Amino acid sequence: MEFNYVISTGPLRKPGLKAKGTITEIKEVKAVDVYKKAATNPEQLLFAIIAKVEGWKGRIGTIPKPTSKLISPKSKLALFKKRYKQFPKTGMKIDVTANDMGYWKLET
Repeated sequence: MEFNYVISTGPLRKPGLKAKGTITEIKEVKAVDVYKKAATNPEQLLFAIIAKVEGWKGRIGTIPKPTSKLISPKSKLALFKKRYKQFPKTGMKIDVTANDMGYWKLET
């Protein structure tokens, strides 16, 4: 067995770096599955958005699942649709930015 890993000594990406990604999967999960003990409402349902960015694949963001069909224009889902002209779906191109820790995060 061979281990081809490199241990990071700092952020992988410079904070603020922008890139394009492709949504590869959208999962419905509970907040506790993502945020663990930090979840303020552990049973809240979320859409976890998984994307591929420059060869890396992982979760780039979450969007709370609305409790009804009528949603606020200020909700994360409505802001996503406003920016990208459609609701999230696999295969669509999205914009991501590296956060302070160097992780890719969805721009909404």
